[in-house]
Amino acid sequence: MNKNIDLFNRFCGELLSRLYESFPVEKDIILEDFEYLDNEESNSIFFSSINFLKKEGFISYNMAAYRAFTQVGLTAKALTLLDAVPQSIKTKRTRGDELKNIIKEGKSEVIKKIISELIKASMDLIK
Repeated sequence: MNKNIDLFNRFCGELLSRLYESFPVEKDIILEDFEYLDNEESNSIFFSSINFLKKEGFISYNMAAYRAFTQVGLTAKALTLLDAVPQSIKTKRTRGDELKNIIKEGKSEVIKKIISELIKASMDLIK
C-alpha cells in the first residue's frame, strides 16, 4: 500500500483516539508527540492530515503554529461517527472505543479499516 496512506491512517487513528479520550477538552497537538513522523516527508503528512480532517469537518483548531496545532477538538460530526457502533462489530463498543484499543495494540490494518469506515460514514451524513 501507499506509504503516505499508511502514515495518514496511523496518524488519523491516533489523533482521533486522543481527541475522543479528552473530549470535550481541546488539546494542543505537537508534531514531536508522534515519534514515527520523524522526517520532512512524514512532517508533511502531519500537517496535511490535520488540514484534511478540518476541511472535511472532523476536527476544529484555533491556529496552526510551528510544528503544532492549538486547541484541537472533535466536531459534532466526528463525535457522532466515533460514538456510532460499527455494523461489523457485535459488541456495544463505539468506534471511538475500538479505535483507542486498536491504537494500543498497534494493529495497522484494523486502524486503516476504521479510518476508512469513518470517512465513508461521514459521506452518508452529507447525503
